[in-house]
Amino acid sequence: MKRLTIFFIVLASLSLLNCFSMGSVTGIGPQGFLFNGVTIGTGATSAQGNKVGQACSHTILMLVAVGDASIKEAAVEGQITNITSVDRKFFSLLGPIFTRACTVVRGD
Repeated sequence: MKRLTIFFIVLASLSLLNCFSMGSVTGIGPQGFLFNGVTIGTGATSAQGNKVGQACSHTILMLVAVGDASIKEAAVEGQITNITSVDRKFFSLLGPIFTRACTVVRGD
């Protein structure tokens, strides 16, 4: 009985860590505790762009978060003046250990 109680406490703790780690970063899409690597389209026109720009932010141990993952920064990085699509890419390793959120824009 004691082992079963400990198992459920550990399971509940891991579930909460997952909610705090990627839930606060992504807010959308599937989320995995051990590994997460998803791309989600957030907006597009019918035109396809020839250039691609990407901007990312990173979180380490839920203690330090750095970076600029804005659409503007991604457009500047890709030298894009007319944006035709915006995607969000998310990556995490072991929940709150390391997370990355990127904005990818396409256009001309």
